[in-house]
Amino acid sequence: MPNIYEHLQSQLGGENHSSESGLTPFELAELPDVQRQVMLFVLRQAHRSGGSVERSALDQAFTDRQGLADALDVLVRRGWLIARGEPPNVHYSVNFRRKRASRLNVDLWTALSERLADDS
Repeated sequence: MPNIYEHLQSQLGGENHSSESGLTPFELAELPDVQRQVMLFVLRQAHRSGGSVERSALDQAFTDRQGLADALDVLVRRGWLIARGEPPNVHYSVNFRRKRASRLNVDLWTALSERLADDS
Protein backbone atom coordinates (compact mmCIF):
# COMPACT_ATOMS: atom_id res chain seq x y z
CA MET A 1 0.00 0.00 0.00
CA PRO A 2 1.54 3.35 -0.98
CA ASN A 3 2.23 5.90 1.71
CA ILE A 4 0.64 9.34 1.60
CA TYR A 5 3.69 10.92 -0.07
CA GLU A 6 3.64 8.36 -2.90
CA HIS A 7 -0.12 8.80 -3.29
CA LEU A 8 0.20 12.59 -3.55
CA GLN A 9 3.09 12.32 -6.01
CA SER A 10 1.08 10.00 -8.25
CA GLN A 11 -1.92 12.35 -8.13
CA LEU A 12 0.24 15.40 -8.89
CA GLY A 13 2.27 13.66 -11.59
CA GLY A 14 5.45 13.99 -9.59
CA GLU A 15 8.27 11.54 -9.07
CA ASN A 16 7.55 7.98 -10.03
CA HIS A 17 7.99 5.87 -6.90
CA SER A 18 5.52 3.10 -7.62
CA SER A 19 6.44 -0.44 -6.73
CA GLU A 20 7.37 -1.06 -10.37
CA SER A 21 9.66 1.95 -10.72
CA GLY A 22 13.33 1.82 -10.03
CA LEU A 23 16.23 -0.24 -11.22
CA THR A 24 17.23 -3.75 -10.31
CA PRO A 25 20.90 -4.78 -10.25
CA PHE A 26 20.20 -7.10 -13.20
CA GLU A 27 18.83 -4.22 -15.28
CA LEU A 28 21.87 -2.12 -14.36
CA ALA A 29 24.17 -4.76 -15.83
CA GLU A 30 22.19 -4.80 -19.09
CA LEU A 31 22.20 -1.03 -19.73
CA PRO A 32 24.02 0.42 -22.74
CA ASP A 33 27.59 1.51 -21.92
CA VAL A 34 27.01 5.24 -21.41
CA GLN A 35 23.89 4.73 -19.28
CA ARG A 36 25.64 2.08 -17.17
CA GLN A 37 28.67 4.34 -16.69
CA VAL A 38 26.42 7.23 -15.61
CA MET A 39 24.56 5.01 -13.14
CA LEU A 40 27.77 3.60 -11.68
CA PHE A 41 29.27 7.10 -11.38
CA VAL A 42 26.17 8.38 -9.58
CA LEU A 43 26.18 5.34 -7.28
CA ARG A 44 29.82 5.81 -6.32
CA GLN A 45 29.70 9.57 -5.91
CA ALA A 46 26.38 9.57 -4.07
CA HIS A 47 27.78 7.05 -1.61
CA ARG A 48 30.72 9.36 -0.93
CA SER A 49 28.77 12.61 -0.80
CA GLY A 50 25.70 11.57 1.14
CA GLY A 51 23.05 10.61 -1.37
CA SER A 52 23.11 12.68 -4.55
CA VAL A 53 25.43 13.95 -7.28
CA GLU A 54 25.45 17.41 -8.83
CA ARG A 55 25.12 17.77 -12.58
CA SER A 56 28.41 19.70 -12.63
CA ALA A 57 30.22 16.61 -11.30
CA LEU A 58 28.75 14.56 -14.14
CA ASP A 59 29.78 17.21 -16.67
CA GLN A 60 33.35 17.05 -15.39
CA ALA A 61 33.47 13.24 -15.49
CA PHE A 62 32.01 12.75 -18.99
CA THR A 63 33.50 14.39 -22.07
CA ASP A 64 30.61 13.50 -24.42
CA ARG A 65 28.07 16.14 -23.31
CA GLN A 66 25.36 15.04 -25.76
CA GLY A 67 25.76 11.38 -24.82
CA LEU A 68 25.54 12.33 -21.14
CA ALA A 69 22.46 14.46 -21.71
CA ASP A 70 20.76 11.66 -23.68
CA ALA A 71 21.64 9.06 -21.04
CA LEU A 72 20.36 11.26 -18.20
CA ASP A 73 17.13 11.94 -20.09
CA VAL A 74 16.46 8.23 -20.64
CA LEU A 75 17.39 7.23 -17.09
CA VAL A 76 15.21 9.93 -15.52
CA ARG A 77 12.24 9.10 -17.80
CA ARG A 78 12.48 5.43 -16.83
CA GLY A 79 12.54 6.37 -13.15
CA TRP A 80 15.99 4.86 -12.60
CA LEU A 81 17.57 8.20 -11.73
CA ILE A 82 15.78 10.78 -9.62
CA ALA A 83 16.50 14.39 -10.60
CA ARG A 84 15.96 17.08 -7.97
CA GLY A 85 16.32 20.82 -8.41
CA GLU A 86 16.25 23.21 -11.33
CA PRO A 87 18.98 23.66 -13.97
CA PRO A 88 21.84 24.30 -13.51
CA ASN A 89 21.56 23.06 -9.89
CA VAL A 90 20.20 19.58 -10.58
CA HIS A 91 21.15 16.70 -8.27
CA TYR A 92 20.76 13.04 -9.25
CA SER A 93 20.31 9.93 -7.14
CA VAL A 94 19.77 6.29 -8.06
CA ASN A 95 16.30 4.84 -7.63
CA PHE A 96 16.65 1.12 -7.00
CA ARG A 97 13.46 -0.88 -7.03
CA ARG A 98 12.20 -1.77 -3.61
CA LYS A 99 11.86 -5.39 -2.72
CA ARG A 100 8.34 -6.68 -2.71
CA ALA A 101 6.80 -7.05 0.69
CA SER A 102 6.45 -10.55 1.99
CA ARG A 103 3.03 -12.06 1.63
CA LEU A 104 3.47 -14.08 4.80
CA ASN A 105 1.27 -13.35 7.75
CA VAL A 106 2.84 -10.40 9.57
CA ASP A 107 2.20 -11.99 12.92
CA LEU A 108 3.60 -15.35 11.93
CA TRP A 109 4.51 -16.47 15.46
CA THR A 110 0.98 -15.82 16.73
CA ALA A 111 -0.50 -17.77 13.83
CA LEU A 112 1.87 -20.68 14.48
CA SER A 113 1.13 -20.64 18.22
CA GLU A 114 -2.63 -20.69 17.56
CA ARG A 115 -2.20 -23.54 15.10
CA LEU A 116 -0.14 -25.55 17.58
CA ALA A 117 -2.71 -24.92 20.32
CA ASP A 118 -5.50 -26.15 18.04
CA ASP A 119 -3.54 -29.34 17.27
CA SER A 120 -3.05 -30.18 20.93
